[in-house]
Amino acid sequence: MLRRIGAALLVLTALLASLASSALAVAVEQVQTQFPKIDVYVYEDGTDFSALAASDVSAALDGKSVTVESFAPSDEGIFYIFLLDISGSIPAAHFNAVKQAILTMRGGMRAQDRLAVIAFGDKVRTLLTGGESLKAVSAALDPLVCTDKTTAFYDAMNAAADLVLKTGNERCVAVVVSDGINTASGGMTQEQLETKLRQNGVAVNALCVDTAKPADVQKFTDFIHASGGELYSFGGNNAGTVLSDLTGRLNEGWVLGLDASGCTGTGTAQLHVNFGKLASVDADVSLPAAQTATAATAASVTEPPAAQLSQPAQTSAPATEPEVSLPMPETETVREEPPSLLADFSVILIMGAVLIVLLTAVFLILYRIRRKSAEPKHEKVKKEKKEKKKPPKGPKGGPGVHFIFTDPS
Repeated sequence: MLRRIGAALLVLTALLASLASSALAVAVEQVQTQFPKIDVYVYEDGTDFSALAASDVSAALDGKSVTVESFAPSDEGIFYIFLLDISGSIPAAHFNAVKQAILTMRGGMRAQDRLAVIAFGDKVRTLLTGGESLKAVSAALDPLVCTDKTTAFYDAMNAAADLVLKTGNERCVAVVVSDGINTASGGMTQEQLETKLRQNGVAVNALCVDTAKPADVQKFTDFIHASGGELYSFGGNNAGTVLSDLTGRLNEGWVLGLDASGCTGTGTAQLHVNFGKLASVDADVSLPAAQTATAATAASVTEPPAAQLSQPAQTSAPATEPEVSLPMPETETVREEPPSLLADFSVILIMGAVLIVLLTAVFLILYRIRRKSAEPKHEKVKKEKKEKKKPPKGPKGGPGVHFIFTDPS
């Protein structure tokens, strides 16, 4: 019975620890910056944001408070950039299923969303840049087959990052379909690529074929998590369901709008956000050069399309008119810090359960020691009682009878 109680308490402790850690999770997908505006995209991974108002959230940039302008479910458009691996290691059934899933997604996409497609194998080809019709998407996907001998993975991701630079303040999410990072890239390293993706605020998600080798999947997963995204495994019969789960998660995210007009400095700053009493997160944010001089301009001037930012303005404005410089958005995987009240309560429950388990273990040990120490004495007393009950033994022939033999001679 005592063993069962101890086992039950151990299970209870594990459950409490699991609930305490999962109930307080806040997942940050990406941070996009157009200084002084900062958008932080988060998910309710066990944390309920429904009762949390913008006034309950606070944020600071390098310790200096920034203004929380809004906190609500995100309903803005998403620019999906699909990167399709067309190397020979991708099974035809998987690839055809993904192509059909993309077409189905494009047919049910929201009006504010866009979709681009980049194919990569021996070389990188940008097939769609966003805004094309369903018919155009079908025409671009239909002839694709997986026959290339190499996988220019890094070059493809670099092309996606360059495409993001032309989108302005649009939320961008890359979805790469592959079986791993087997690259034929001509110069960009993984570290350089991860840095560029973080600077551009691109969250990379992945659809990984379920026939990939475990070592390749692990390397693939590490890269995807570094960008703030998630990896989903799929087969030839469930690609549509997996892609639907991914897009559904993205559409259910929340966006925190911040204004850091009063902050100064250059380089990288640490953003700290408190979501009321629920959780806290940290992220690194890239600040533009000459931030103090451009903050007021960036806040008051209407932003032109991003594609025009690098070109001279076709207006009669003086040549000396200052240009609005846009910082590179930053994506960062954040760590969680324990919230105040709810976390304290959870810690108390866990500590209490652990204490009960320890006391139970001590009781069991003492009980066993006492039982073992009592066993020799008990056996001795039992043996003495048994000896008393036995009649005295004499020589053979019966108890208490003595035979005397005499010599007749």
